[in-house]
Amino acid sequence: MRRPLALRLAGLSTRLCFVLGLLGLVLAAALQQAIQRPVPPGTNPPSALAALEIRWRPPSPLQNDGRSRALLDALFQDNPLAARAIGSVGARIDLRHGEHAVSQALAALVSGPYFQLLGVRPQVGELFQAPDFGTTRAARREIVLSHALWQRLGAPPIGSTLISDGFARGTDRAALNLRLIGVTAPGFVGARLGVEEQAWLAWPDWPDILLPADQEASHALSRAQSFVAIAVGDDTLTALQDRLNADAARRGLWHARQGLVQLAHGASLDPRARQRLSAMVAALQLGSSLLAVLVVCAYLLDRWLHWSRRRPELALRRCLGESPAFTLRRVLVEGGRELTLWVAITAAAAALLLARSDLWLGSLLQDAGLTPALLLHSLLKQGGIVLLLLLVLLLLPLLGAPSLWRRDLPRNRLPGSERRLRALVIVAALLLIAQIMAAALAGHWQISHWARVGLGFDLGEAQILEYRTESNRAGLERRLSQQSADTEIAALLAALSPGINPDQVVLASSSPLSVGRIINLERGNAPDALSRGLHPVVLNAVSDNYFRRLGIRLLHGHGFQTQADRDDGVIVNRSQARQLFGREQVVGERITLADASFPGVSKSFRILGVVDDAHYLDPRHGPIPVVYLPLQRVSDLMAVMVFGAGQAELGQRLTAALQTVAPDWQIRPQGGLRSELERALSEQRLRRQALYAVLLLALPLAALVLLNAGSHLLLEYRRDIAVMRALGAGRLRIVRDLARRHLGRSLLLAPVLAAALIPPLLGRLWPDLPWPQLLGITTIAAAIVMGFALLLLALLATSLDDHELTLALKADA
Repeated sequence: MRRPLALRLAGLSTRLCFVLGLLGLVLAAALQQAIQRPVPPGTNPPSALAALEIRWRPPSPLQNDGRSRALLDALFQDNPLAARAIGSVGARIDLRHGEHAVSQALAALVSGPYFQLLGVRPQVGELFQAPDFGTTRAARREIVLSHALWQRLGAPPIGSTLISDGFARGTDRAALNLRLIGVTAPGFVGARLGVEEQAWLAWPDWPDILLPADQEASHALSRAQSFVAIAVGDDTLTALQDRLNADAARRGLWHARQGLVQLAHGASLDPRARQRLSAMVAALQLGSSLLAVLVVCAYLLDRWLHWSRRRPELALRRCLGESPAFTLRRVLVEGGRELTLWVAITAAAAALLLARSDLWLGSLLQDAGLTPALLLHSLLKQGGIVLLLLLVLLLLPLLGAPSLWRRDLPRNRLPGSERRLRALVIVAALLLIAQIMAAALAGHWQISHWARVGLGFDLGEAQILEYRTESNRAGLERRLSQQSADTEIAALLAALSPGINPDQVVLASSSPLSVGRIINLERGNAPDALSRGLHPVVLNAVSDNYFRRLGIRLLHGHGFQTQADRDDGVIVNRSQARQLFGREQVVGERITLADASFPGVSKSFRILGVVDDAHYLDPRHGPIPVVYLPLQRVSDLMAVMVFGAGQAELGQRLTAALQTVAPDWQIRPQGGLRSELERALSEQRLRRQALYAVLLLALPLAALVLLNAGSHLLLEYRRDIAVMRALGAGRLRIVRDLARRHLGRSLLLAPVLAAALIPPLLGRLWPDLPWPQLLGITTIAAAIVMGFALLLLALLATSLDDHELTLALKADA
C-alpha cells in the first residue's frame, strides 16, 4: 500500500533538516578556520596591525560636513605615522583582455603603502608604491591582479592593457584602459576571505578620488566602512588613537575607534571580538549537532517502528520455509533502496546549500564589518531563502494528487468518514477564499476611511515628486558638501525660473505618505537610566514652510526662525512628546539623537516646538512619533511637494534645476493624495494578503496532510480500533496508542518544520520584525500544529460509530 502523504512529507523534511545540520557544522568549521587563519603565502605581515575606523564622511543627517580634506591634512601633517597608514574599500569591476573576460570581479581601491606594510611580495612585475596621505595627484590607471585572476584572464604580460567596461552595475559605463603592473603571489586574497580572484587599483588622492563605482562601493563609502590600518606597536597606536579622538571631540564631526583587523592578512583579532566570534561558532556547532542528532534519532525511531510492524510478516515467512539469508537479503535490498534515496537527496541539497553559502561566506568575513550579530543575521536570512527554495522544489511534486482524492481506495473503505474528511477540506478552502476577499475589501475600506477622516495634513491637489538615485551616492554627496549647508537649498530654489513663488515648493527628506529614516532618541535630562533608554523614532528633515503648507497645527513653541534654531533645534509631534515626557508641553527640553548604524555618532538638540500628529500610513494605522529637523542639504532631499497653479510647469523646472546639481538622480512623479493612498495601502494590503494566504494555506494543508494520514490509519488499523473500542478503551487511550505507534516521527517533526518555515517567511515579509516576536510566533505555530494533529486524530478515532465498527470486524473475519 502506498505510504501516506504525511509520512512522505515527514521523510523529505527529515532529510532536509539533516542537511541543514550538516551545513551548520560545515559553516562552523569554516568560521573556526577563519579565526585561526595562518599567514598566507607571499606575505610578511608586520608584528602588529591595528585598524582605526575613521568617519570623515557624515554617515547620518545629524552631522554637518566632516569630509573636508583639510581635516585629514591637519591630522596627518608632520606625523611620522602617516607613512605607515593604509586604506582600502571594495568594489566590483568588469575586466577584458583579448578573448578573456571576467564579470564583476572583486576590486579594491587601496591607498598608502598597502602592499609594502603588509609585506606582500609580487609574483610577476611590481606592486603599488602609493604616496602618503595628504598628497593629492591624479589617479594612475594601473592595476594589480591576484594570481588566480591573472590566470583566468589568460596570463597577460606585464605592461599589457586591460579594458574595464566601468564598474559593474554603475551608471558610468565609459571604458577604462588599465595598465597591468604586477601580480601578487598565490595565496594572498586581500581584504576578503574566500575570494581568490581580486584586483587592486591605486587610490593615491584618498579620500577625494572620484571613480565610477557600483552600489556596493557607494554603500561602503557612504556608510564609512573604509578603514585606516596602521602598522605600529600598541603604545604608539594608543597615542595616535587618543590624538584622533581628541581632534574628533574638538570638531564634533567624526569618530575614530579601534576595530577589527583584516583576517586575510594574518593579523590577530581583537581578543574580545575573537571571544564573541568563538562563542558564536560554538553555539552554531552545538545547534547543528543537536539538529543532526535529533534527525538521526527520528530516523532510527521510524525505522524501528517500521520493522516492528513487519515482524509478524517476517515470522510468517520464516514459518513458510524462507531461509534467514534470503530474509536478510530482502531487508538489506529494501533498506538499501531507501538509503540510496536518502544519500542522493542529501547530497543534492547539501551541494546546493554549500554552493549558495560560498557566495555569502566571503562577504561576511570582512575586515571592518565582522560582528556576531551581523554574521548571524546574514546566515539566517540567506539560509531561510535557500530553505524555502528547496522546500518548494521538494513539495510541489507531492501536492499535485493527494491520496485523499484517489478513487482506488480499498474496497471496504468507509464512505461516511471519507465524506466527512472531504467536507472539512472544502470548508477550509472556502474559508481561505473568504479571508482573501475580506483582506481586499479591508484595503478598499481603509482608503475610503483615510480619504474621509483625513490624515492630519492636507495636500489638496499638490503634485508630489520623489527623488531616488542608484549611482555613486557618496561621490555626489562629496560634491554637494563642498558648499556650505545653508547655500545648498537656497541655490536650488534660486535655480528656479524667475516669477515662481518659492513658497509653492515644500521640501522634505521623506514623502508625507510614508515613514522616513529610523533613528534612536535618548532623553538628555531623564532622572533615571531606564528613562534615558533609546527609543526608535522617525526622523524627517523639512523646509520652513512644511507645517504651514500641509496644515499641521503648531501646538506649543515656535518653528525654525533663526540660524541658531536650525543648528540646535528640533520639533517633535504630540505622540513623541507624550512618549518621552508624558506631557505635551516639552518646549525647552533637550534630547539626544543617535544613529544606531554608526556608534559614537550622536548630537544633542533643544525642542523648539510641538506639532499635531500626522498619520504617515504606518502599518499600525496610528500616529507615529516623529522628530523634525530643518532641511539644509540637497543630499537629504527625497520628496518635493508642488502647490498652487502651474504645478506641471513648476515641477519640470524644479526637476531641471535639481538635475543641474545632481545629474544622476531619478525623479518619479507620484501624483495626487488619493492615488498615493491607493498605492501605499495596496502595498500594505499585498503584504497582509500574502501573510493571510500563507497562514490560511498552512492550516488547510496541515488539515489535508493529517486527515489523509488519519484516513489511512483508520483504514489500515480499523481492526485494532474496533478491538480497543470493544474492550472498553477510551478515546484518549486510542489516540495515545495510535500516536505512539504510528505518528511518532510526524509529531516530532512538527516543531522542526514550523521553526524552519515560519522565521524566513516572516523575515521576508516584515524585515523589521524583532527576533523575540518572531520566535514567539514560531513557537505558537508549532504548538498549534501539534495540537491540531492530536485533535484531528482524536476526532478520526472516534468518528466511527458502532455499526461501522461491526461491519469492519465482520469484513476482516
